[in-house]
Amino acid sequence: MLGAGKAERERSVVDRWRKQTEESAMVRHLTDQLHDTQIRLKKVEEHASALMQKLETVTVERDAATALKEDYSTQLRMMKKRLQAAEEEQVKSEEDAAALRAELETVQRAAHGASAQSRLGSSPEQFRIEEQERKAARAELESTLMILQGEQKKLAMERQRAAELFQQKQEFEQALKTCQAKLREAQQIHAHQEKELAKLREGGHGRQAESSAAIPDSFSSSFKEIAVDEAEISSEEKKGLEEQEVQALRAALEKAQADKQQSDRKMRELAMMVERLEKGRQRLLSEVDSQSLEIERLFMENSGLAAGLRETHEIAGRWERQLKECLSQNEELRKTLIALRSEQGRATMESSASGNEKGPSAGADAHTDTHIPPTDDSAIASGSLHGRSSSSEGRYITEEDWRQLKGERAKLQVELAKSMSRIEELTAQCTQMSADYTRVIQTLNGLGRMYKPVLANFESRLKQMIQEGTTVAG
Repeated sequence: MLGAGKAERERSVVDRWRKQTEESAMVRHLTDQLHDTQIRLKKVEEHASALMQKLETVTVERDAATALKEDYSTQLRMMKKRLQAAEEEQVKSEEDAAALRAELETVQRAAHGASAQSRLGSSPEQFRIEEQERKAARAELESTLMILQGEQKKLAMERQRAAELFQQKQEFEQALKTCQAKLREAQQIHAHQEKELAKLREGGHGRQAESSAAIPDSFSSSFKEIAVDEAEISSEEKKGLEEQEVQALRAALEKAQADKQQSDRKMRELAMMVERLEKGRQRLLSEVDSQSLEIERLFMENSGLAAGLRETHEIAGRWERQLKECLSQNEELRKTLIALRSEQGRATMESSASGNEKGPSAGADAHTDTHIPPTDDSAIASGSLHGRSSSSEGRYITEEDWRQLKGERAKLQVELAKSMSRIEELTAQCTQMSADYTRVIQTLNGLGRMYKPVLANFESRLKQMIQEGTTVAG
């Protein structure tokens, strides 16, 4: 009986030792799992530190975005002022164009009114050419007005584009705020996970210490102590407690892994969102920089064109002053010439009248016919006073015919002087109209040179913006 009891006791000891060995293996497995959990925890901590660095970077970028917002606001205010100045300049240009049109119409009416009187000094071909030039000037003026209207539309489009950019900037700022809120939420989740993992680690270390303390005691204790332990705690109850603890540890580990996967997924989503926001911000910054450069270039061109326009106005003013001086001198010379011709006509008429008075007294001793050479007025007068000439190559007229011829000649000279003065006056008017027409053409050419490059730059920039918008949408 004693041998059987001893063998029974040894078998129970072996079973006990086997169970403790299994428990120690399970504890080692749990220890390995805890070690893996610690490694993962370190990775999570590193990831959290990286997220903190990203958060600091996002904070710096937020400050930079705030500064950029202020810069954008300043640039928008400057752009509005420049747009207002451009609109005022456009209104002035339209007023100048209207004044030019009115002046051109006045010149055309004056040209039509003087066309009937200036046909003596100009040919129909010249009038036709001038009419064609006036039509071309009118067409060019209308095209300039159309270009100005198109420029106004483009200015409105640029203003709308600036408003859209401002709205996009506000959207990006809102997205940055949302991203920061999500990052704070992720930090809270990681802090909660760290607390849970710390609790699990403390529980695992306690369990490992108990198991490591229980295994040496089992080898060093006597069979009597093992029997007392078996009497106090049954193996089934202990096994049930151990299984419950293992299940709780497994559930906690599974929960931690699920939370870790969820946090990793959220972190990836946040990283992708931050990357998208960064790309959008860079695109917005590049667009704003390109627009700023374009605006500066346009204003530099406008300043150069304004300087050229002022210089052209100064040159035109000098030419106009010289032209007025020349016209005044021509007017004075014409008046002097008219006075001289009038005096010459009066002198001719007086000489003719004096010749008529002397004719009857001299005709008493002279023949009835007088020899008149064809070209010499002095010979004619001598023949009329001294009778018939002996030359056989001339022709003979009466004294009465001679007086009539002298009177008609004086009248014709007076009429010729009046006609010449009228022709000179009409020529001066034509010269004045030609100068006015040249000034209008120069003004139109100046307007074309001033606005055509600006409109071409606007058109190229709008095409580029449309292409970029299509690329971004695609």
